[in-house]
Amino acid sequence: MILLLAGTLASCAGSRSGLNSGTLQSLLASRDYFTMRERLIRMSGSPDRLVAEAAVLNAFNQPAASNEAIDRLLASSEVDDELRLELTRIQRANFIRLHRFDDAYRAAREALLLPPNSAEKRRDDQNIEIFLRALRDVAPQTAVIGGTSEVRPDSAGHYPILINGHTRAFALDTGANFSVLMRSEAAALGLEIRPAGFQVGTSTDINMLADVAIADSVRIGSVRYRNVVFLVFNDRALTFPNEFEIRGLIGFPLIEAMREVHFLEDGSLQIPARPVVPAVGNLALDGLDPLIQVRWRRSDLICRLDSGANKTAFYEPFYRRFKVIIDRTGEPHRSQTGGVGGVREFDVRVLPRTRITVGTRTVHLEDVRVHVEPLLADEKNYLDCNVGRDVLEQFGEYALNFESMSLVLR
Repeated sequence: MILLLAGTLASCAGSRSGLNSGTLQSLLASRDYFTMRERLIRMSGSPDRLVAEAAVLNAFNQPAASNEAIDRLLASSEVDDELRLELTRIQRANFIRLHRFDDAYRAAREALLLPPNSAEKRRDDQNIEIFLRALRDVAPQTAVIGGTSEVRPDSAGHYPILINGHTRAFALDTGANFSVLMRSEAAALGLEIRPAGFQVGTSTDINMLADVAIADSVRIGSVRYRNVVFLVFNDRALTFPNEFEIRGLIGFPLIEAMREVHFLEDGSLQIPARPVVPAVGNLALDGLDPLIQVRWRRSDLICRLDSGANKTAFYEPFYRRFKVIIDRTGEPHRSQTGGVGGVREFDVRVLPRTRITVGTRTVHLEDVRVHVEPLLADEKNYLDCNVGRDVLEQFGEYALNFESMSLVLR
């Protein structure tokens, strides 16, 4: 639901490092790290290869190794300001993934000292610097898995979470870049709210201001966390016209730190003491957004994996590629989408039925929305679809492993 710190790696496509040469530019812009990983093996040991290596290592959750590749590149070749800026942005993203906020803040400051390559990207750089400034003295998040545990949801599908000794029940959302709290909820938990006032883009394309709060201790099942960052929004921003409230969300950094999590048929989470699923490498990261490769007809799509979305939806880049087919088979419709930031209406085409392939499994979908207009600015408008629970819940069990970057459907 929260689209934060987007566009870091895609901006590499515009640099003068040679990435504007055809295929690699296209792969970076579309976030097709899966194809890039395959072609990286055949690339020569040039600066371009090191840039691609840094991007691939970042995407497949090896941020420390990605930073090492960047350090080798900076040490081994002449790097102009534009390429240095893009590499600094990747380093900043790596440090955020590692919860090393002081290092991330230094990288954010360095990015602002370099000549900007666009006004929009400079605004993004400034906004990220504001976010990191509020966190620069926060120790890295840690997580200890005390043993295998099973976490059962309540009737609303929310999972028990212990925050500084207080029990709450929140939804789990892989699409939320950070965990989230209402301002009144953060106050009730006794958390110190740090004023930040940085802008957060949402799934409804509404920018909202957020502050941050740090929980000394959090527990989900047998996993004990320290130094957990929450984004804090005003209550009104998380309250919908029907008075439905999002009092809190369990976001990606907490889920990723589980190392592996199994979603069982009854809605329970099983967190094993040690990863057990096979490594298939079909999961990637764009910043903190989990991506999967999906096949529709004979074409590969890049989609966000979003357990916070009830239904799968296709986006404008997909519509643009397959406009003739979609216009012929889909019915025009006006649709509402709700998320953090409120409700927004869109023009869509509705496919009465279609099917997609995820890994080796085929999934049948009905009444699927295809957005005919972009939801985000051009450089952030790259996703073909958003895969929601209607896909995942067709299987008795599915598992996410963030060490081997694998989604396994059973």
